[in-house]
Amino acid sequence: MGRQGSPVSDASGCLTGRVEVDFLVFHKSKCVILEVDGQHHNEGSQTSRDYVRDRVLLREGIPTVRFTANECFERTSDVVTEFLNIF
Repeated sequence: MGRQGSPVSDASGCLTGRVEVDFLVFHKSKCVILEVDGQHHNEGSQTSRDYVRDRVLLREGIPTVRFTANECFERTSDVVTEFLNIF
């Protein structure tokens, strides 16, 4: 990342730098990003950066699945089950 929290891509949308994710999960020969979105994800600039990063990674074949922090804390088992069922 050029700046923390900012995806780095060129004009064609390809990654040109390092990207930070919450969890990079490898399961059943697949790779998926798990993001836990807290309050800061409600801020416009953070949301925009997240959307750009998600699209860039999806073009590379790595989808992103998002849950709210509230969901993860209150329904941990359900979130894990739902996430793993995506595979």
